[in-house]
Amino acid sequence: MDVQTSVGRVPLTGKLSDDRSRPVLLVIRGIFHGDTYGHWLIAEFAGRADVLLAHVPGMNSPTLAASDLATMGQAFREVVEGELADRDVIVFGMSTGSLIALAMGRLPQVRRMVLLDPYLNVADCWALRELIGVRAKPGTVLRAWFEAMLGQGLNGDFRELIGNRAPRTYVLVGEEPLEPMRSVNKIPSLASAEERALWAAAPGVELIVCAGAGHDIPREALRDMLATLDKALAAG
Repeated sequence: MDVQTSVGRVPLTGKLSDDRSRPVLLVIRGIFHGDTYGHWLIAEFAGRADVLLAHVPGMNSPTLAASDLATMGQAFREVVEGELADRDVIVFGMSTGSLIALAMGRLPQVRRMVLLDPYLNVADCWALRELIGVRAKPGTVLRAWFEAMLGQGLNGDFRELIGNRAPRTYVLVGEEPLEPMRSVNKIPSLASAEERALWAAAPGVELIVCAGAGHDIPREALRDMLATLDKALAAG
């Protein structure tokens, strides 16, 4: 299904049932997730929720009127306020999708969020900056898109968005720490020690450290991710 918002079109994979009492799991994927990434979640939770999957606008998805985080948050806010206005919505933000989830602002329909290894202060997130540097060279259209979303020079600081969390928010982070900057064999968690402390201190937040995992929690700690989604759905 496609939703036309005031800032552009948001394509969603999945279907809404006629049963308005069923919760909706709105999944916002990360920046480098492929077109069909996460489609298995639709079948996994079919007995408990309507699952809708979206990409970061501009990544396997149409660009919006602007590519800054506020515009992306506005688009998804309108999706919830329009198509999902009378539904109980659990927002599942995966990596960069977590930033968009938070940029939506607080909504009465969204009482629970699950945020997967969210980063907030891009300037300090060396692993993300290195990854983007390899895939989006300075001067390219893709690099301009990243800087529109994550700040000029990839120096955006979105820590204040913690205030937009849902009343009940589950934050999963990988055990492999971001600090210090080093050579690594896999992408470590992108959530810094400072950010973890901020989440842990925020009312209504449950911080879950996934043993043995870095940033790729779906591959390295799938059981933790599914258990947390189950908990969020059952919270009601």
